[in-house]
Amino acid sequence: MDGAPLKVGQLLGRSLESHDNFQKPDFFLKNGGEKGPQIDFLRPGSYNINTEIFRVEIFEAIKIMENEIGIVEAKDGVQMSRDEVVVKTPDGHNHFQDGQKFLDQGGKRGPQETPLTPGTYYINPYLFSVTKRQQTRVNQGEVAVIISNIGKDPEEYLVGDVSAAVPSIKEEYMRTKHVVPKGFRGIQKDVLGPGYYNINPLAYTVVIVPTITRSVDWSGQSDSSASFDPFQVVSFDGFPMQVEVRCQYRILPENAPYVVQKIGSVDELEQNVIHPQIDGIFRAQVSRVPAIAYQQNRAEEQKSAEEAVRADLSKYRVEVVSVMITNIHLPEALMKTTQQKNLAEQEKSMFDAKKDAEQRRIEFEKTKAEADSQVKIITAEAGIKVAQHEARQTEERAKGDAARVRMLAEAEASKTKQIGDAEAAIVQAKGEAQAKAYRDQVSALSAQGVTSVEIMKAIASAGLKITPDVQVSGGGGSGGESGLVQLLLADLVQRRQPPKSPEPTA
Repeated sequence: MDGAPLKVGQLLGRSLESHDNFQKPDFFLKNGGEKGPQIDFLRPGSYNINTEIFRVEIFEAIKIMENEIGIVEAKDGVQMSRDEVVVKTPDGHNHFQDGQKFLDQGGKRGPQETPLTPGTYYINPYLFSVTKRQQTRVNQGEVAVIISNIGKDPEEYLVGDVSAAVPSIKEEYMRTKHVVPKGFRGIQKDVLGPGYYNINPLAYTVVIVPTITRSVDWSGQSDSSASFDPFQVVSFDGFPMQVEVRCQYRILPENAPYVVQKIGSVDELEQNVIHPQIDGIFRAQVSRVPAIAYQQNRAEEQKSAEEAVRADLSKYRVEVVSVMITNIHLPEALMKTTQQKNLAEQEKSMFDAKKDAEQRRIEFEKTKAEADSQVKIITAEAGIKVAQHEARQTEERAKGDAARVRMLAEAEASKTKQIGDAEAAIVQAKGEAQAKAYRDQVSALSAQGVTSVEIMKAIASAGLKITPDVQVSGGGGSGGESGLVQLLLADLVQRRQPPKSPEPTA
């Protein structure tokens, strides 16, 4: 409450050494201690302070809890420039607990870039105000795109040795406009992956971009986070239709800054880009074809729509996974007519199928009969081959038998010839001997005598009788008849005599 007056614009009395935590007021006053709030403060403890010179106020220490950060704003320091939103924080002030060093290092008045991380801090509330904020959390399947409010002017990105050495950098910047590397104001090219980050929301704006596949539904019964009413469209032939659609897309992490640069956020992408584009594409498609044809060519129409949506969203660096027509609602009257037509076509198809089945059955039976006869033909051919082989076998066997018989006949003939020759020789020998005997008999008996002898031998060997058993003689007349009677009687008597028993042989 006493001391040298503060300078114009000065809020706090500067720090002095050796005043022993304000317990030596005479030293404080003699060494230029200034009147008013002091930049130095008392830490927890007991102090002997003259309350006639110093008034002490008690403040709570700054406690930053887990998952929190402290945003610090300096109430004193160098004046910040007009184009600064957040000032760069100097080093060496021990987390804003040494206010004098903060000022000596050129600390500026205003929001500070460096935040306080979880912990307990003794900070002079007359020099700094602290506001607690939540840490930046990036979940799995997300990235954080950082928009820096501090840093060098993006125009500087186009000049200097960097762009001269790498001309593609200048071209990339001209295409992306505000996507810049670290250290420049604007949308940062590098993104943050899942985790907790101590990011000053005054210095950096964080845009969370999901990188997992997201669905946008145009359906009356959808549980998707982004859903719209089904498309109410009119077909080429004038029928009102309701088409339900689902679009699945994803944003790659490296493309997230460019999506933010072009659109702003994922919600704006779905509301202001995907929804109107797909709406227009499907309305144009349905208006070009009749209602029934659209339903019948559903797969082709879906493929065509997907190609159109993919081409449009590629301009925003959004990758389309699929575009599906989940349902098509036609008017009741048209549905009934179509069903009747389809039933008639199905009946016709059924009859045609039965006809085809019967024809196939006939062909099958024909093929089966041919297959059965083919078995017989094969069996007959096999029998012919067997018979031919058996005939050849019989022929060969007959040839063998004939050769054997011929050999046996030749052997028998040879044997017969030999026997005949032997018998002929015997006959010849006998004939020669007999002829010699005849010659000798003729010499002895004369030829007539030999002839008589041979005749007698022949009669004897033949058992012929040349003399009668009964001789009848007599004259003519009755005497002749009596002789014949006697001959008959004698023959009768001879027939009735029993045969003579053979004489016993000695």
